[in-house]
Amino acid sequence: MTKQNYLEISDVTENGYTVGHTMATSAKDSALISGVVAILQIRIEDPSAGSDSVDDEYLFRMALEMRGKLRHDIEAAVTETLGPEFEIHSLDISPGSAHLLIAISAATAFFMTFSRYESFVKSVNLLVSQVTGIVRRVIGSVSNGQREVEVRSTWSPMTPITSAHHILSPSNGIDMNRLLIFYLIASHAVLLVFVLWLLASHLK
Repeated sequence: MTKQNYLEISDVTENGYTVGHTMATSAKDSALISGVVAILQIRIEDPSAGSDSVDDEYLFRMALEMRGKLRHDIEAAVTETLGPEFEIHSLDISPGSAHLLIAISAATAFFMTFSRYESFVKSVNLLVSQVTGIVRRVIGSVSNGQREVEVRSTWSPMTPITSAHHILSPSNGIDMNRLLIFYLIASHAVLLVFVLWLLASHLK
């Protein structure tokens, strides 16, 4: 079964609001990447704080105060780790201790091969670790070390990356064209051996 070309466009939403679109279209051995490719979710908590809303509000205000610094440092990490093809699409901060939602998008559309896809996934995992360290350092600097914050980070792939996985996965099915070529080569090789055997038999 050959891989079919297709185009898929989906809305990207954050907290119920549409903030952009993702697009994925396939070629035979590559996937066109465009739009938001990943969402990073970072939760900041103070393990020594109580359960009242005052502590949650404090962390939320700290994150808002340092929003510019956070975006600057995380943007630098995105460029260094994922490459200049990617950038921060948005960085939202919501209460509940402090919850950061970071959308990463392709700066421009580009074709992704399977090796580039594998490299991207590994790089995002590394980026999550880096962002965790950045948030812990930046938020910790506001409290002058008086509060030890706990930072938990995860990421989710968006439509372009999940589609690229489907398009580029080696186990995505058998390429019938390649199978046909292999069959023709093998059958001709067998026929050639048979002809040579007949010639050798007549020459005896």
